Formats: sequence, structure tokens, C-alpha cells
Amino acid sequence: MKKVFQTALLLLLLLSLLLTVFGCKSEPGGAPKEDKTPGTGSESEANGEEPNPTPVTPPTTPAVPQPSTIVASQKELWVSMTSLFSIPAFTDSSGVNCRIVQGGCTDGTYYYVALNDGKSSDANSISAIRKFDLATGKLLATFEGLQVAHANDMTYNSVTNELIVVHNTPERWVLSVFDADTLEFKKKINIIPEIYSLAFDPYENCYWAGLSYGFDFVKLDTDFKQIGETYTGKNTGYTKQGMDVDDKYIYFCQYNKNSILVYNKQGDFVREILLSQTAKEAENIFHIGNTFYIGYYNSPGGGELFRTTLSEIEEVEVEITMTELTTIDCYTDSNDVLYKVPQGSCTDGEYIYLAMNNDISSGYLTVICKIDPRTGAVISRTAPFSAGLSNDMTYNGKTRQILLAHNTPEATKLSLYDADTLTLVETVTLDFNFFSIAYDSAKDCYYAGISSTYALAVLNADFERIGTYGGYNSGYTKQGMSCENGYIYCIQSATNSISLYRNDGCFLGQFALPVAENSAQSICRIGNTFYIGYNVSAAGGILYTATITVQSVS
Repeated sequence: MKKVFQTALLLLLLLSLLLTVFGCKSEPGGAPKEDKTPGTGSESEANGEEPNPTPVTPPTTPAVPQPSTIVASQKELWVSMTSLFSIPAFTDSSGVNCRIVQGGCTDGTYYYVALNDGKSSDANSISAIRKFDLATGKLLATFEGLQVAHANDMTYNSVTNELIVVHNTPERWVLSVFDADTLEFKKKINIIPEIYSLAFDPYENCYWAGLSYGFDFVKLDTDFKQIGETYTGKNTGYTKQGMDVDDKYIYFCQYNKNSILVYNKQGDFVREILLSQTAKEAENIFHIGNTFYIGYYNSPGGGELFRTTLSEIEEVEVEITMTELTTIDCYTDSNDVLYKVPQGSCTDGEYIYLAMNNDISSGYLTVICKIDPRTGAVISRTAPFSAGLSNDMTYNGKTRQILLAHNTPEATKLSLYDADTLTLVETVTLDFNFFSIAYDSAKDCYYAGISSTYALAVLNADFERIGTYGGYNSGYTKQGMSCENGYIYCIQSATNSISLYRNDGCFLGQFALPVAENSAQSICRIGNTFYIGYNVSAAGGILYTATITVQSVS
């Protein structure tokens, strides 16, 4: 009996093993094998396409801070924009000039952007999608010869790993879907609402879309069918471009004015954020963490991607007092050349160095005056030299060099002088025009006022441009600048004043100088005392001592 029982038990174990191996085989990972009965597959399978991956449950809360954390602030916001890399126009293999930047998006690592041939109102317009490494700006892939009409916007669906391009004019009801990895075309989708922009919302696993012919917008499900009401948008009269969405807000990028219109997900208008980059056409917008990225078109072709950070404008109280130290007399050299216009100045902590020119634009000549700040007396002067207008100066204590910004007519030139001998060490050429220069000893970098703008370029110790701060357009005449104790002081004339920034680029305010007559030109500081140079109608000048107190308002 015992033997029969053992035999039966062995047979049962063998049968169980056979059922496991042959009857209930699973796919790797333990998921049951899919039913392949004809007619039960997805639409993409029926068309011979790879099925979409199993939908991933979208996040309900952000893993990292989103732009909404700043946008929700009741304070005024400051926008700082840094150019990351250019988006070059190019000619494709069929000879089509893909030159106009249109829709763009990211998967968090790469930047995908559409460029078309400029025939944006033509359904047969030819476009290309290009894939860039966001960290380096390196072009990684191009998929060309696409018929996606205007290609006005693009969004990335993180659940399906797809890029969705909004055709817009003249096919406002058409979307094209591409594989984000290969850029291969997958399908076209016709939808009911006519739209110009689209943003995938990973927090609600849905889409938001800007409706054509106006500024209204809607929420769409993953089949692109409208959910709920149509939300009324603010009619700005601007040109509508791309859009973005985070955990709380919907962002519409607009052009002329370049700005971001913000709505909450209940459809309420929240605020408008003006962009500091105004010279180009804002086209597309996306974010990573709490930082926006905005793609611009630069007529007649190509464009540029800007990293765009928002910060609360700190409320500060600034008190300025000024006392005349000395007059800056005109000087005539041995060749009877009269030097009569004070320009840039700086200090090494012991002496003040001030440039004066001859005010002859056809042949500017400059001398540098070495001034004792205790008495205001000129101790020595350099021999005359040519350095343009000599608009501004700064001192680098690490190299013990005085740097002089030439400005007009040599606005790319920066001359470096030995602070002890005041002899020229070298002249370097920057890759942009600038009018002012200031060294930040705390960060070992420079700030340069960019010509024809109020923006500031950030330069490393080798004078390579590593960033841009958007400047406040006061409308006043831009002069010299200085960086002290974490603040950047930009002197302006016409209305003598200081544009004050934190050294992270946040604008803090425009503050009037108490001396309104004549023309403020330069600023530097020794200890707690500032020295501000004025031009007196091209007849010498005045050097003032000043105290500038900056206090945060809680």
C-alpha cells in the first residue's frame, strides 16, 4: 500500500511539472503571454506596427520642483535667459532649405525640433525633425522629407515614447506621430478640434490643446477627444506659438511680444511673463525641473535655444549719498592733444584708475590717470594710446591686471594692462560687441554689457561666454559697471541712475543718483566707499565719493 501511495505521489508531481512547463508558459518577467487570437490586437498591430508599450501610471506629484513653484508666487518675477546653442538651418538631401524653427519638445535628455521650408500655409510644405543633445548641443539625428504642414508645435508623450507634431495651417485637424528613439514616422491622426498647439500632461495622462482661430484651449483624453468645457483664453493679439504644461499650470508661448501666458488647469488666467530675449521670435517651449527652455527662430534662417529661469524679484531699499571728492581736469599732452572726457574707471583697492579720451571719434586717443582716492590728486598718467571710446574698466586682483573695454568703434576689443606699470599686456577679441566690463572676484568671472541691449554676458576667466542675464530696459544711456558684494551696479546717464542686479542676474530695481546734473559715467569701490565719475559736457569731470546701502525688505 505504501508503495502504491508513493507511486501515485510521484505521478502527481510529474503531472504538475508537465502542466507548469507546457500549459502555463510565461513571458520573461512573469507577465502572462499575450493572446494572439486574430482580431484582438491593437490598431497598430493590425497595421503591422509594433504595439505601444504597456501604459505607465503617470505621476500624481512631481519628483522635482516644477516651474509652478515659482509661477505661483505673488511677487514680480525676473526672467533670466541663457543661450545654450544654435539651431542651424540646413539643406536636406533633396535640396530643400529647412530654415524656419517651429515646434519643439524634450524627453528630458534630448531636444526635438521641427524646421520647415517656409511654405507654412502649404500642406505640401517640407519639414525635418532634428534631435540635439541638450547638454552639449550636439546634433544626433535628422529625419527629413516630412509633410507636416506648418509643424507649429510638438509634444513628447512619456507614456508611449512618441513625438506628436501639430500640423496647424492648413491642416489644423491633423497630427503626425513619430517614434522618439528613431524619429521614424508611425501614423497620422485626424482629430475633431482644430488646434495650433499641444502639450502632453503626464500628471493627468491627457493633453492640453490651443484651439485655432482664437486664444481658447481645451483638455483632451489620450484619444484626442475633448474632456469637459472649452476654456476662454486671454486675447493678447500676439502670435500664438507652442505650449507646455506642468503639475499645476498650462503655459502658452507667444510672439511679439515674446511672452508666456499662464493658466491653471481650471482654465483661469494666472499671469503673463514677459521674456527678456526680444530680438528673435519665440517658437516653442518646454521645461525640465523648474527651468524653461525656449526655442527661437532667427530670421532669415535657423534659431537658438535659451535656458530660461524665473526668480522672485527681491524687494530692496537702496540709499545713496554722494559727496564731491575732486574735479577731473582736462589734460593736454606734449602733442597738444586735449583729453577732456572722463570714461571708464576701476580700482586696485589703493588707487583709482580713470580713462580720459580726446572726444574725436575719427581718431580716439586715451590716457589712463592714476588717482589717489584720499586726496583726489592725479599721481601719474600713461602715454596716449588708441582704445576706442575706452568706455569702461575693471580690475582683476588675481592677475593684477586692469581691463579696458574699447567700445565704439572697436566694440569687440578688451585690452589688459599690468596694474603696476600700466603697460599693455595683450588685447583680446570677444565674439560679440560689448560696452562695459566688471570682474566678480567671488565667482572669478566677468560681466559684460552687450551692445544694443541691456543684457549682460557672463564670461569665464578665459573670456569665454558661459551665460547671459536678461537686462532691464530703462531707456537710459548705458555706461560703466562694477560688481561688489554679490551685486552688479550698472551706471546709466540721461537720467543719472543705477540699475541694480544680484550677481545671479536677478534685477532688483532702478535707483536714481542724487547728483542729477552732468553725466554719470563710471563706478568702482574701495572698502565701503564707492567712487562715481561724471563727465561735465566734455570739459573734464567730477569724481564723487558715495555710500550705497542695499537692504532687503522682508
